[in-house]
Amino acid sequence: MADSITPSDLRPDSQPKETAKRRTGKPQLKVVFDTSVVYVPPASIGSISDLIKPEVADLISQSEYPDLEILWFVPHIVRHERQFQMQAEAQKLRPAIEKLERLLAYNTGFTLERLTSEVNTRIESSQKLLHLQELQLDSAVVDWPELILSAAYRRPPFKAGAHEAGFRDALVVESFVQLVNGSPKAASSCRLVLVAADGRLAEAASARISDCSNASVLRDIEELKLLINTIVSDVTPDFIARITPKAGKLFFRPKDEKTVFYKVKIRDLISKKFASELDVLPTGTTFRENNNVWRVSEPNFSRKDGQRVYWTSRIKVPFEAGVEVPSKPVPNLLTRPITQDVLIAESGAPVTLYGLNTDMLNIGALGEIKYDVLSGYGNQKTITQRGDDIFEVRWSSQLTVSKQLRKPVVDEIVHVELKSAAV
Repeated sequence: MADSITPSDLRPDSQPKETAKRRTGKPQLKVVFDTSVVYVPPASIGSISDLIKPEVADLISQSEYPDLEILWFVPHIVRHERQFQMQAEAQKLRPAIEKLERLLAYNTGFTLERLTSEVNTRIESSQKLLHLQELQLDSAVVDWPELILSAAYRRPPFKAGAHEAGFRDALVVESFVQLVNGSPKAASSCRLVLVAADGRLAEAASARISDCSNASVLRDIEELKLLINTIVSDVTPDFIARITPKAGKLFFRPKDEKTVFYKVKIRDLISKKFASELDVLPTGTTFRENNNVWRVSEPNFSRKDGQRVYWTSRIKVPFEAGVEVPSKPVPNLLTRPITQDVLIAESGAPVTLYGLNTDMLNIGALGEIKYDVLSGYGNQKTITQRGDDIFEVRWSSQLTVSKQLRKPVVDEIVHVELKSAAV
């Protein structure tokens, strides 16, 4: 069974947990993931077999530090919401398996029950591999009357509209608050963060922890990375705030050939190295068109090693994708005598007449053919998704005595992910 933790395990009177913390002597950072940052929905780009996004999994596996203990949590409701979606995708594969069984006259044994069981096993294995603890909700502690009123009046995290939406988000908030209440209050020994991309969920959680100096809500993985890097690099948030704008001007300014982006020819490097990634089609699309205007984000502090400061700069390549369908013809009906070509067409042979496909022919009863002269005939593109291909430039710069940044060096460029959403 995967690691699971309940609120009672986290209260100050839980001696085994507290003893372990004192024995290690490390401050703790407790990270809770909301559904919106754990995975990409199947309608977009993402693996249906993964519990969490590769970027998040990489962050967890690479975040081992001698002076900081990071504990990773996924709320019980988030885990099961993900399992529900993975099971739904597995069920979609069942018809294909049945066709294969009929073709081969062989029973593979992949029943719906087995697929469901395999999904559960996959999730438990992922949790164990990543040391991802499942955060249970103590329902006895939840203020249900207040929660019901929040749902009725559409207060955050509930969404405004004719139909109530947001119950699962409310359970995420309650789980996080219980974790905060059961943890040490001093920031020097314990910090807690909820990573939530959903605005109303973040608003609700922030309001509930407004009196807690060691708890906060972050909007994405980039903000989480910045927090972790700030803690382990033994630098202050004020220091990061002062030098980040300088790093931004050093890396990119529009049409400034002296900046890293132009000097190193970042755009050309990405276009050549990641040509195949830039051609990937989102699920359910047949064409993709990349925007020529790329977006460069503010650098994110990575770490400080002596006088060398390391950064990551994200570059987004916007795109539109969709499907191509035959455009509706604009007919201009004309009449001509039946020819030998028409007789061939009547027999069902795959021919064209006057450049038109035979399925457009209409043979008249008086020995004449009516055909359509089409204007603008061809395929029509319908945009169904928009998104970004995200890349990360990892680079560093020298910090001078006067706190200026000099001598930038690009270490590597990596593809982070492709994000898309239905239009």
